[in-house]
Amino acid sequence: MRRKELTIFNVRRSNDEMPLAVDLLIERTAWFAPMLTHERPLEKIAEAFQIAEAYADGAVKIVIK
Repeated sequence: MRRKELTIFNVRRSNDEMPLAVDLLIERTAWFAPMLTHERPLEKIAEAFQIAEAYADGAVKIVIK
């Protein structure tokens, strides 16, 4: 890892905070809406992953419906 200069980010689970996060998303949708930059139907999930992987077209978050 040191020779390849890899950076590792740890994610900490917050098991009891999910309901609060959902409430916040519902109450303050306008805060988070700009992060959702793309939508794709389930049939185009491969395309969505390609866009996300390449950060193409300014992709931040892609919603699969």
